[in-house]
Amino acid sequence: MHKKLAIISGIIFILVGILGFFANPIIGSVGFLRTGILDNAAHIVIGLLLLSLPKYAKNLLRGIGIFLVVFAIIGFVAGGDFELFGGLMRMNMALDITGLIIGLLLFSLSYLRE
Repeated sequence: MHKKLAIISGIIFILVGILGFFANPIIGSVGFLRTGILDNAAHIVIGLLLLSLPKYAKNLLRGIGIFLVVFAIIGFVAGGDFELFGGLMRMNMALDITGLIIGLLLFSLSYLRE
């Protein structure tokens, strides 16, 4: 079960990361979910980790879930909209909320039985 979740999540993370590099209304530097180059690259790396390490799927889901929740909390504390590293990393409240939901979901799913 964890391996299937990791594969599905990995594919989604890679697609989101790639989509973020192209101008579109959903995700990217001007999208509803604001991201920068580092964010997009991080999505692709997370996706590749999930796809390439199925043996550690359960721990990866849990760790990535925690990582996303922590970044969402940082975004909430920072007030939602902010940029780091000269705009290479961008966040907005919509991305913070999405990260919190996905993080909690991945963390919770990591506790499912095989």
